[in-house]
Amino acid sequence: MDARVVVGVDGSVGSRAAGEWAAREAVSRGAALQIVHVTSGPEPQPTTRAASGRPVDVAACLAGEMAARYPQLTVDAVVVEGEPASVLVSRHQGVELVVLGIQGAGRSAGAGVGTVALHVAAVSRRPVALVPPGPMNSNRRGEVAVGVGARQPDGAALDYAFDAACRLMARLRAVHAWKLPLPEVAWMPYAVPEEDRGRWEDQEEQVLVDAFRVWREKYPSTPVLEDVVLLRRLGADQGLGSRRATGRQPL
Repeated sequence: MDARVVVGVDGSVGSRAAGEWAAREAVSRGAALQIVHVTSGPEPQPTTRAASGRPVDVAACLAGEMAARYPQLTVDAVVVEGEPASVLVSRHQGVELVVLGIQGAGRSAGAGVGTVALHVAAVSRRPVALVPPGPMNSNRRGEVAVGVGARQPDGAALDYAFDAACRLMARLRAVHAWKLPLPEVAWMPYAVPEEDRGRWEDQEEQVLVDAFRVWREKYPSTPVLEDVVLLRRLGADQGLGSRRATGRQPL
């Protein structure tokens, strides 16, 4: 089965932005684009109206637009009955990426990510991109960021992040968060001494460097910035919440 990028749409501004982003991503990957509109009944329930006031098929309308804008792109539109999150999660065969807007139809600007996007991102077998509404800047390709649990790195997430940075010729920012070792600071009535905090931070940075060794060898041309962040604990000593970013040249 040919590689596909799948985007879920509902006629909202957020889903339209997701569709445009997904089209560009599919082109960059040499993949096909599948636009999916999930309805709650046996008949399609369009959420967009044409200038004449007649309802239009959301998925087909966007597919036609993307096909015209990107002639090299293979696009198809699908209307599926069911529950949106379940439908999108089930579409994983041959799918490289699932794309969703972070605000669904009828949501206010402060409504956040949305339950469908959160559920899909949490349980999907494939990588998920959540796209904010608003115009896209096609020149903003300087950096790809990935969160890293350095002691147990997620290989699939790191492969995806390095591949994205390599394709975009961008720097990869690896963010590793750590906490002070509680048994050692429990007796300290004041802020942790800078010398001790610096020593622990050096150790965390080395853990991150060691965790990335395999991926640096696999992607030698991709520059990496290690970003080590000390988490601020609620009610903890003052002076926490600092970060250290170290740029290293490719091996």
